[in-house]
Amino acid sequence: MVALQQVAVIATVLMVFVPLQVCGQVIYKVPCDHTTPSCECPLQFENGTGIEVCEFELELSLRHTFTRYTVNTTTNTIAEGGQLWIIDPDTGEFVPHADGNTCENCTEPFAVDGYTYKTFIATNGRIPSPTLIVNYDQIVSVNVYNDLHDDVVSIHWHGLDQRKTNFMDGVEHITQCGATPQTSFRYIFEAKNTGTFWYHSHTGAQRTDGLFGSLIIKESPALIARAKNQTGVGDFEDQPESHTLSLMDWQLKPSIELFSELVSGIRFYDTNQVPTRSDIRYVSTTSQDGGSVGPVSFWSGIINGNGRHESVNYTQSRLSIFTVLPDKQYRFRLVGAQGLFAYRVSIAGHKLKVFAMDGTLVKPREVDFIIIHAGERYDFLLNTNKTEDEIGNGLFPIWGRTLETSIPDAHIVEAILHYDTTPEPDSTEYEDIFNAYSTTSESCTIDNSCETDYVATTCTPDYTCSALNCPFKNYPSTFNIDCIHVNQLELLFPLEESELPDVEVDDPVILNFAFGGSGAAASINARTFVSPSSPLAVLNNSGLADIEGKEFCANLNVSSECDNTNPVRPGCMCTHVQNIPYNRSIQMVFSAIGPDLDPGEAANFFRASHPIHLHGHQFHVVDIQFGEYDDNGLLIKGNDAFDCGGTTVCTNPSWAEGRDYSIGKSGKISATAPRKDTVFLSGGGYVVVYFKSDNPGFWFLHCHIEVHQLEGMAIIINEAEDQQFAAPSGMDVCGNFSWSLEEFYEALDATPGSRLTEEEEEEDDDDDDDDDIDRLALG
Repeated sequence: MVALQQVAVIATVLMVFVPLQVCGQVIYKVPCDHTTPSCECPLQFENGTGIEVCEFELELSLRHTFTRYTVNTTTNTIAEGGQLWIIDPDTGEFVPHADGNTCENCTEPFAVDGYTYKTFIATNGRIPSPTLIVNYDQIVSVNVYNDLHDDVVSIHWHGLDQRKTNFMDGVEHITQCGATPQTSFRYIFEAKNTGTFWYHSHTGAQRTDGLFGSLIIKESPALIARAKNQTGVGDFEDQPESHTLSLMDWQLKPSIELFSELVSGIRFYDTNQVPTRSDIRYVSTTSQDGGSVGPVSFWSGIINGNGRHESVNYTQSRLSIFTVLPDKQYRFRLVGAQGLFAYRVSIAGHKLKVFAMDGTLVKPREVDFIIIHAGERYDFLLNTNKTEDEIGNGLFPIWGRTLETSIPDAHIVEAILHYDTTPEPDSTEYEDIFNAYSTTSESCTIDNSCETDYVATTCTPDYTCSALNCPFKNYPSTFNIDCIHVNQLELLFPLEESELPDVEVDDPVILNFAFGGSGAAASINARTFVSPSSPLAVLNNSGLADIEGKEFCANLNVSSECDNTNPVRPGCMCTHVQNIPYNRSIQMVFSAIGPDLDPGEAANFFRASHPIHLHGHQFHVVDIQFGEYDDNGLLIKGNDAFDCGGTTVCTNPSWAEGRDYSIGKSGKISATAPRKDTVFLSGGGYVVVYFKSDNPGFWFLHCHIEVHQLEGMAIIINEAEDQQFAAPSGMDVCGNFSWSLEEFYEALDATPGSRLTEEEEEEDDDDDDDDDIDRLALG
């Protein structure tokens, strides 16, 4: 097990005394253990020496809510056994469940939602995983130790381009072997992207069982100064360790169990016993346009690992509290770590000035609500109140509300904005804070559900609110909310013309996300994704050719292939790969439509929405379109901009005659078209994005709703295969993997197209012993 205390002591000494150098690089070992919810690598040591490499140690283990584990104070390792602690319903304090139990050197007894007693995946003994904070242009080295006993693991660094290091992207079966139990895997990459990112497991359903954390890469001081000057927003405080909010939907059951219920014929019953004849099968909830929201029932929501299950009184919960000073401006960061449900986020008594999306700065846009879907990130500036009347008791609710309207009340996740003019509240005060701003609206939606949060007291016919990133074209008029879509925002700094894709392309890549065929399986272009038997990014050319011939989907351009069939048949359940050439302008279209069938038959195609994430790129979002709605705002038909290819499923979609986005346009796309790596695809609609294929590698593209991706709504983008870089030695074998800084810099200097053939590898085998000695000598 990792001796985290030793790491912390070394780092503390280094900050004060002599910087550590390895391979000529100045290294800082970041203190990061069970006591540190955020772990930050500074720009420099106290003596002014700049820090070039930030080293983190992350240990993964299974822990239990409401349980305190003994910590060895010498090694700072955490024992396996623990003590049950509960929250006193009167005082709100943690107390031992058994009389006489004490715990002097123990971990926190994470309550999470205050109710659910379950196992979670802990990182360094915590949930969620710690927020990692580094600076632009530093090298990030993260050693992940897997102590999960019976499960492999891989960690994806969501939103990072990983240029020349595709093999560090952290996707099991695609870019690496999963780290097996009792082994470690060292990720090394450059912090070239800046802004708000996150990291999470890309193995099975581990993410929604706790394996996720925020990743902040601070912009250079010069860039922030330029941004403040250009926007006119003035000065602001940027404290990511204190003002980063990661949102999650927390479930009663292990995520993999929910997944198995969803994809089996059993489906979901909201009971822990064998369903009886009187039990009613759960019916998916819907949003105001009739789109599907919750295929399983919402259990509870958490922000930074804290929340409240609806059956628990406030006193027995723990909520995350974010402290500010009056009359200041702060940068807040939202991270959408959810497995399924989107949240509409607002802060009582405050506006949210959107400042960045998915790590990219945009021209500030003030809104009342930000709707955040799984995988997305939004930064906003918050102007704190000035006068005593505005500040009041200094306590304001932070809400994240699900988009369900087919039930009497949507579900919420809660946190608190706290002004330091008053003491930080304890849990006995929570209820009064939220009751002061909660009321029931007299205006109900088309499904007879009512708004019961801050919307009722803020959005009125006299004041129309605004919401960014609606999953439908508009809200009904009763909501008094106008929708702003992400393609309506603009980059803060326009790109140079040489960086922009051409608007006209030869071969658009059109990907249709649907539950198609007689089995209604999750698919893209009627193919259900199956992971390859070996990770593609670490194979030589011969190994890759072998898998391509045996496992890749065939006949992708044949419209009759996989049409009118159950997609689970072998030919349509395969490793789906889309090849794109090097250094081209790529128009990629995400759609959620289906053939022109009767509304009942076509429901699977256009009622489901999907947050789409592309690894390895930040694409420009140039157009967002929606399906057809009736007079009540209900979605009744998918957009007709495409020919599906197939007759019952979209097997080979293409633009319909005269509908291509590029028609009537020429030259480059707009220099201010916003950039994202995750974009929401509305049911029945489509999204048009552009990027340049300048980042060779195997990049995963998938729906970020976890159960959809696991079921097969995914594809691999094989970008510039002839320009791809060889993986480090040893990555082709599952088990422990580590590599040195010297090897990392060699990888950055490698020649494009350096993937080895088997023959070249055999010629290099004789040099392996000498190479090993060299690596040891170099540290």
